[in-house]
Amino acid sequence: HSRRAEGPASGGACPLGIARGLASQESDGCAAGYALRRQAYAAAISKADCVCYISRRTQHLAEQFGVAPGRTLIAPVRLTHIRRLHAESTSRPKVRPLSPERIRFGYLGAHSPEKGIEVLLHAFAGLPQPRASLSCYGGGGAAYMAELKRIAAPHSGISFHGRYEQGQLASILGNIDVGVAPSICEDTAPNTVFEFQAAGIPVIGSNVGGIPEQIDSERNGALFEPGNARALRECMQRVIDEPQIISRRALRLPSSFDPLPSWQQVEHALCELAGSRALSSSARPRESGDPVL
Repeated sequence: HSRRAEGPASGGACPLGIARGLASQESDGCAAGYALRRQAYAAAISKADCVCYISRRTQHLAEQFGVAPGRTLIAPVRLTHIRRLHAESTSRPKVRPLSPERIRFGYLGAHSPEKGIEVLLHAFAGLPQPRASLSCYGGGGAAYMAELKRIAAPHSGISFHGRYEQGQLASILGNIDVGVAPSICEDTAPNTVFEFQAAGIPVIGSNVGGIPEQIDSERNGALFEPGNARALRECMQRVIDEPQIISRRALRLPSSFDPLPSWQQVEHALCELAGSRALSSSARPRESGDPVL
């Protein structure tokens, strides 16, 4: 069971962090029931011949909650629109011209506490006003949005643009120099990081969940301690002081965002498992002879 947070208007929603969800559930007095459920899930997953994870962090969390170590496959899910964003970005100059007056930071996705947007607003509030702007795209609850706008009110460089459709992403990303992914939850493989990178935009991200697997810090982006507004501000200030960093990091972003290799890996693993089960008499017995992935 997991609660879900509002994402873009296209309907995307991402589960809250595992640790946050479990803490909430246990505080409701259901600790024993959820513990049994976790044990049942872990036992069922452990019976698989191979387990696919979307990030190494996901694997670590699963094993932490009782899934037996075994044959695994790390297969990040890159949605087809990310491939389109990358194709569009390659038709533009790799080094995009920057405004000498203002660096444009951007935030995409749900406006909710676990995504760390308050951390971002507090970090940005300490930057010199004329030299940076922050555009926030995505939706959230009315009360929480009102609170975010209250926090942002003293800084004229912060703007909120509301929910967006997937088809608007290319246009939105064309007006951002540096993306920020400030999650404070177990964001195991956030698509927003892939979206920024596919469009040729380096990302400053929290060192939490699967984000460090997506960002090569100081090479094609930067990482900071989750929840630490001062550390995030320092990362942003460095970009303002040395704007050439943006182009340098953009040139080192991944060269491919094709979603197919991951699933080709899954297919290969299935075929290999099927072959090994057919040839090996030592395979552990199962009600069905088919490999389980």
